[in-house]
Amino acid sequence: MISRGEGQWRGHRRLELLSAKTVLAPLSFFVVGLFHTSTGTLATLYQQHGRRQRHSSEATSSSERRRLLQEEEEGGRHRVKKRDHAGRAEYPVIAAIATYNRIGYVQLCARALRGTISPENVWVFDAASTEYSAEDLRQWFGTPHVHSWPHRDATAQTLAVIKYLAALVAPPPPSGRGAGSTAATSSSSGNQNEKHEDAPEQHDLQLSKNKSSTQGGGVDKSFLSRFLGSTVVLLDSDMVVERNWLKRLRLAHDPSKMEWFSLYHSALHPTLRCDSDNAAHSLLRVEQREEEERGIASSATCAMESLGYAGSVFSPAFLLNVAAARTSGDDWDLYRRCRARGIPMRVLKHSGAAHVGMRGSHGAGSAAEKALLFPQDAVDDEVRSLYLAFLKGKLPERISFESSRGVFIHAGGAHFTQLTRNILAEKKMGPGVGGPRP
Repeated sequence: MISRGEGQWRGHRRLELLSAKTVLAPLSFFVVGLFHTSTGTLATLYQQHGRRQRHSSEATSSSERRRLLQEEEEGGRHRVKKRDHAGRAEYPVIAAIATYNRIGYVQLCARALRGTISPENVWVFDAASTEYSAEDLRQWFGTPHVHSWPHRDATAQTLAVIKYLAALVAPPPPSGRGAGSTAATSSSSGNQNEKHEDAPEQHDLQLSKNKSSTQGGGVDKSFLSRFLGSTVVLLDSDMVVERNWLKRLRLAHDPSKMEWFSLYHSALHPTLRCDSDNAAHSLLRVEQREEEERGIASSATCAMESLGYAGSVFSPAFLLNVAAARTSGDDWDLYRRCRARGIPMRVLKHSGAAHVGMRGSHGAGSAAEKALLFPQDAVDDEVRSLYLAFLKGKLPERISFESSRGVFIHAGGAHFTQLTRNILAEKKMGPGVGGPRP
């Protein structure tokens, strides 16, 4: 039997235990809940950390990659927004093309370029071509900025274009004198197609008489100011671009850095090393490797031993202080200046532009001037078929190219010839080769 004292003690003990359970139960529930919450938070943090650090996880990297691509496709521009803070995402770019005859190549260049950049940012410099007119060029490229100059040798023409562009995009010096001030102070008749006989570095920036460029026949300064600070891309008239070249350029090239950059990864110029060869594992390089594995042209870059003008990308500072600060228009002269100053030379690993003129002005060298890793699938079918035909060195004599001055076929060498009799052609290009304006 249990004594009265012992019973009272056990009763008090049960009350104490019951009270403890009453107090500890919710406390334990709180602790357990806190533990689960903490572990959930830790798991989330670990997953987020894993997305950034453990790219070897296939599920994580692929899902993250799909999300980034989807946001870019839908206009979210996830990575571009990050780069906006660094000033690299949407810096202004203009494309400049120097032309002289070779109508088939020029039409193909215009066809590939249209829709990839605003037509207001395309500038064409023609050296008195006989196979087409300035109006043809305006129609094909969709731009009002077509300048006709006297025909001169290739290096002089290139230097004239470079100095013109330097005056267009570089701010004038504080003194108000020099090439940079030419754009803002010159007066002209407003006839953009007038031929100039003066020295290349003294060319006025003459603009066509249209609502966007001139008022009363004089240079519209507010219009010119739109191009200040623009990065310049030099395209040969026998080059084609792929549709994503501008986006990839802005991701790969920082115009605040002094470098000679290029869209064109040429097989003729030695490649030193590429991004994917480095041991660093930044997010950008991992994404580049994933893009390459999927056959997507990425923003990866390569360091080069040397470069040529074709596809060159000049920041305003490089253009004004290096490229235009010369008396020679030779690209090897520019190469020597860059080497002497320690200025690096880089290209897009996957070429954003390709060379078409296998029978161009450089003779046998033109046939070897081919683009490395150019994404052929990123151009439309008609451009690709002609590009491949020219690339193989064929003479597509049954393909005609039409302008306001006649119908032309490829005649071999660097030339096209006008048809003087009715020859059946498989298809024609031009006029209106560029399609509707974007």
